[in-house]
Amino acid sequence: MENTFINPLEDPCFKTLFGPKIGRKNMLNFLHALLPQLGITEIEYLDTEQMGLSPEEGKSVFDLSVLTGDGSRVIIEMQKTNLRHFNYRSVYYTSHAVQVQAARERDRQRDELIARRCEPYWNYWFPPVYFIGVLVNGMGGQGTGDGGGKPYIREFRLRDTKTGEDMGVELNFCYLCLDRFCKSAEESRDLTDRFMYSLKNIYGLKEMPESFGDSEAMIELYERSMLANQPVETLHEIEVHRNMTTKNDILVAIAEAREDAREMALAEGEARGMSKGEAKGRAEGRSEVARAMLGRGMDIAVIADVTGLSAEQIRAL
Repeated sequence: MENTFINPLEDPCFKTLFGPKIGRKNMLNFLHALLPQLGITEIEYLDTEQMGLSPEEGKSVFDLSVLTGDGSRVIIEMQKTNLRHFNYRSVYYTSHAVQVQAARERDRQRDELIARRCEPYWNYWFPPVYFIGVLVNGMGGQGTGDGGGKPYIREFRLRDTKTGEDMGVELNFCYLCLDRFCKSAEESRDLTDRFMYSLKNIYGLKEMPESFGDSEAMIELYERSMLANQPVETLHEIEVHRNMTTKNDILVAIAEAREDAREMALAEGEARGMSKGEAKGRAEGRSEVARAMLGRGMDIAVIADVTGLSAEQIRAL
């Protein structure tokens, strides 16, 4: 069956639909749905590459990053795989944004005080930072799920662990857990639910759900998502992305499996002796690598080469 719409859960498609070339309205509508309290009317797209503090750290590359009219910084990251420590990655990414926000506010306060002929200083306040994660298959070790009453929108801030009192620091994390979202189009009545439904299901649809026809935001999203409306360069980028087995995919799978193998080996070693534990851990670790790579749609020959397992062992997983 020929698809009507592009898949927003593929990296180039997501960046196209919400990026600066054709996705500005979609981004504004998306932020209106998730952050209505900000009353966002304008955005400025920012550089998605942020250098680390040292060459060893390399750089962080966000999917999308915008500055709102009131000076708030919003990072949007779409993650297809159930990536271990994604919560840590979220904090790491926002730490870069905090530094940029702080530097911008420090300069603003300095210029304002100099204009008033006062001694320049910075009071450490910085404009709000928001991280929005669109998670297709769960967040790290928390796993995936088919709903079952689990919250599909998760929001975090800094709070007192005993009283729940808000610390007042505008550092905000919002995760859209698509694996937990089970509503039908008719059940998706508010704009946030409609965005979640569309992100999860649009690739398999032939047309926009009839119940979404009263929403200008949804009409814009579906029109921009139509395969027939994509420029040639975008279609080429999508095709390259689909057919590419990246070195990074393999390295991530290997690193995660090695960590699993080490943990398994230690646990087994305590009970039966370290040598037996390490052997079992290595064997189970290779199986975990293979499962992870199968989940990413990698070729069995590639998996066999990386893990040392036979094709028959891999098919049996």
